[in-house]
Amino acid sequence: MESPTETTVIKPDRTVWYIGGGCLLLLCCGVALTFLLWFQFGTQVMDLVKNQPTETMEPIATEPIATLIPTESPAKTDVNALGDPDAPVTIIVYSDFQCPYCERYWRETEPQIIANYVETGDVYYVYRSLGAFIGPESQQAAEAAYCAGDQGKFWEYHDLLFENQAGENQGAFSDKNLLGFAESLELDMDQFSGCFGSGKYTDQVEQDRTDGQNSGVQGTPSFLINGTLVEGAQPYEYIASVIDKEMGK
Repeated sequence: MESPTETTVIKPDRTVWYIGGGCLLLLCCGVALTFLLWFQFGTQVMDLVKNQPTETMEPIATEPIATLIPTESPAKTDVNALGDPDAPVTIIVYSDFQCPYCERYWRETEPQIIANYVETGDVYYVYRSLGAFIGPESQQAAEAAYCAGDQGKFWEYHDLLFENQAGENQGAFSDKNLLGFAESLELDMDQFSGCFGSGKYTDQVEQDRTDGQNSGVQGTPSFLINGTLVEGAQPYEYIASVIDKEMGK
């Protein structure tokens, strides 16, 4: 009787399993350790990040330009006035250097008012324009007169403008001519050119016009005599009668 044949049993190699299991175990331990460290220190790290100061730009100055670049306010100018500010009568003349009726008033009536009322201390006399009432040359001439006033020559420049009228917006008050008038008065031309070129008195001249219109002025020349509106190139006698009335004569 034949003996049974031996059966060879092949056992699987478990080395790969052991290695894989070990790696899996290490991976799980690593993940667990990561979560443990996060819960322990993560919130502290986030707080530190949140509390770190951030770089910011310097704030832009919000002060008005006027306080950064000091300038004399044209609204406070009195270079366009003659006489005693405390005089019993104030006359505000609204005029236009291109207006032919204003030129006639300047030539015939104004000198008498100045001689008989301003120089005696009875009238405070103020010249104001109506801006670009007739046209852009009116605005330019008024601004130039204020610039001459910065050097104490408002009234001399005012006279030159009326003397050189030559039609409305025909170039009599071009930039070149306005500079020429200043030069003929021997003004400091750097100062005058800087004033006129910068438009220093643009706002003032426009404000003159606004104030005049708000007071009822509709044409030139017009006069506010202690607030009483007188319109047109009135003769000296009529304006003198209004002044006398205000003075109680």
